Amino acid sequence: MKRWLVLSSLFLMILSITLVFGGMMHSPLPEFPSINQISQDNWQKLAQQRILFGHASVGGNIVTGIQELQNQHPEITLNLVASETPWTVNRSGLIHFYLGSQPHPHQFSDSALAKIAAFSYLIESRIKNSVDIALFKLCWADINSNTDVVSLFTSYKTTIAKLMQDFPQTTFVQVTTPLVAEPEGVSAIKQWLKRLLGKSSSHLSDNVKINQLNDLIRSEYTGKTPIFDLATIESMLPDGTRQTFSDGGKTFFSLVPEYTSDMGHLNQTGRRVVAEQFLVFLADVASQRSPATSSQI
Repeated sequence: MKRWLVLSSLFLMILSITLVFGGMMHSPLPEFPSINQISQDNWQKLAQQRILFGHASVGGNIVTGIQELQNQHPEITLNLVASETPWTVNRSGLIHFYLGSQPHPHQFSDSALAKIAAFSYLIESRIKNSVDIALFKLCWADINSNTDVVSLFTSYKTTIAKLMQDFPQTTFVQVTTPLVAEPEGVSAIKQWLKRLLGKSSSHLSDNVKINQLNDLIRSEYTGKTPIFDLATIESMLPDGTRQTFSDGGKTFFSLVPEYTSDMGHLNQTGRRVVAEQFLVFLADVASQRSPATSSQI
């Protein structure tokens, strides 16, 4: 009898861990498009664009992935220009910089609000109408279980609306916030026991908040402005199945474990997947714009 109870308890524990900390959604989305589907003409159009990209560490992973892809695909001639003073760059390409390293008058203890303000100030005071495409991304580290998602999104939405109004020549791209992987194996069991004892997992709560923010971004901007849905790509295997977890009876998405070595940053596999989709996305946005219409920085 005791043996039966132990086995039943173990089964229920494993089932609970699987439901809470990870699984696959088997209603797949369409498979990822390939860079091989992009015409040479569209690659050339992309190379003519001036693209401003503010990011932190995950963005750096993506840029590294682009460099690796370019080594294998010489048809992708997009210049990659790293600069902490992007307003001084006077050529086309992906002008990328570490967001928040530029001086600006706004001070926020909240890192997400600080990045939003820094990007806005950079555009308003330095860049103005001198780029074709502009985007920035927050980091998973900017969102935690205490984040007021609605308030944060309201600030983001207000900022983007003003930038779009002030600089109509620029295409402002929205980017969903990257996810983190959920624990597996022994780590998952430890997290499950904490939840069983009433000690919530802040890691799990952080991912829930990121999902909530991303849902607001998709709801507001789908069909209105281009969205690079980084979070969807990070949670999706190439065959279209999604990495999921459950919390409070709801299903959320998380980073595919095979795409990361530390639960947050992209490894070689992850950065290649994301970089390829980023290039495909940018090529599509560029194909809908007139080439190099912006002024010199």
